[in-house]
Amino acid sequence: MKKFLKKSAKGNITGVIILLALIIASAGIFIAAKNVNAQLTKETIRENVYIDNIHVGGLTKAEALNKITDLNNQKYGDIVYNITWNDYKKTIALKDLDFTNNCEEAVDQAYNVGRKSNIFVRILNLFSKDKPVYISSDIGYSNELLTDAVNEIEKDINSEYKSNRYTITDYTLMIYKGSPSQILDKAALIENIKDSIMKLESADITCSVEVNKPKGLDYEKILEETNIPAQNAYFEVKDYTDVIIHDSIAGISLPSERLYKELEKIANKTDVSIYISLDKLEPAIKE
Repeated sequence: MKKFLKKSAKGNITGVIILLALIIASAGIFIAAKNVNAQLTKETIRENVYIDNIHVGGLTKAEALNKITDLNNQKYGDIVYNITWNDYKKTIALKDLDFTNNCEEAVDQAYNVGRKSNIFVRILNLFSKDKPVYISSDIGYSNELLTDAVNEIEKDINSEYKSNRYTITDYTLMIYKGSPSQILDKAALIENIKDSIMKLESADITCSVEVNKPKGLDYEKILEETNIPAQNAYFEVKDYTDVIIHDSIAGISLPSERLYKELEKIANKTDVSIYISLDKLEPAIKE
């Protein structure tokens, strides 16, 4: 009898322990379920989510939108594109191209990360380390304003071809130094600027320009044409009866040293002219 009572008491204690264990386990499951439900239904963005490389995890949609908008406005407001070619410089600011930054769709994507999976996947994700998720906001700009800006650059750079030439009139040598034609590759410049806009960072862009230089003058020929000796007057008898009288002709002279000295003044210039007086050579016999 004593042995039976002792065995029965031991069984009751075991039952109580099991019951307590079940109660504690149920409470744990209830609390865990409640926490899981809270995690699944909370109105904040999952951790490790980035918009434009800015962390928005743990924020509500409104908080994320404000954060991204403020930071992007600060960052994008300073973006400029420095356009250069030789000594030419021009700056185009991104804000002058009617730049827009729509963050709302990106925030919606960030908010929905992990929310569209089935319930079991979502619960498993709660107990695993979040992988980084990177989202980009939508940007926009005015193609018309960009084209207008590049058209202005084209006006500044483009130039018509002017050939080198010279004339000799009234004992004066006139040399007209021409200029090369310059043609901007406008399409390439627009594409380079667009690529930089998509990268959302300032950039230094060198223009592609086709240059056609004028041919140089033949200075030996100029010296030949500006150094002509005077011609004395003389007569000529034809057929023993006809006498032809040739008048004297004054000559011209231009020392090569003087020519090259004058040319040095315009050596590095284009689209300019110089006038050089020629020495008049009187004939010895005028009549």
